[in-house]
Amino acid sequence: MTRRCLSGGSHSGWKALKRERMMKKSLRIAVIGDGWAMRSLVQDALRGRGHTVTVFVSQEAFLRTFVNPRDCDMVIVEHHTSGATGLRLLRYLRQEPGFEKLLVIVYSSDESIKLRVREAGGIFSGPSVVALDRAIDEVETSTYNMA
Repeated sequence: MTRRCLSGGSHSGWKALKRERMMKKSLRIAVIGDGWAMRSLVQDALRGRGHTVTVFVSQEAFLRTFVNPRDCDMVIVEHHTSGATGLRLLRYLRQEPGFEKLLVIVYSSDESIKLRVREAGGIFSGPSVVALDRAIDEVETSTYNMA
């Protein structure tokens, strides 16, 4: 008898999905935001997916740490952080040699920035862990399909 998981899928299907995720490339992800609860939730979710996560409370701390574009595969940044915006960081990174193609997800409840984030070459996400999870699914799918 096949057990059912809470989402309605079969238990054996969940195991196959988990095994598939474990075989995928682990991304090195920087999470930037001054909201402790959201940073912690995002960090836990990403580590659960097998990614390496480094958390920063400010964009300045991130920029001091990651001076080499090969040190990071993706940045997830809260739009409204102390002293700067996620859109500003995205635009800055697009100007820096080597960082032009870095995957950047900007999350915010401010839907008015969605178009500007996309125009700057980033990915917009709502501020919930579920919305970020969907955005990361899209990134993982495209990253693994390119590999």
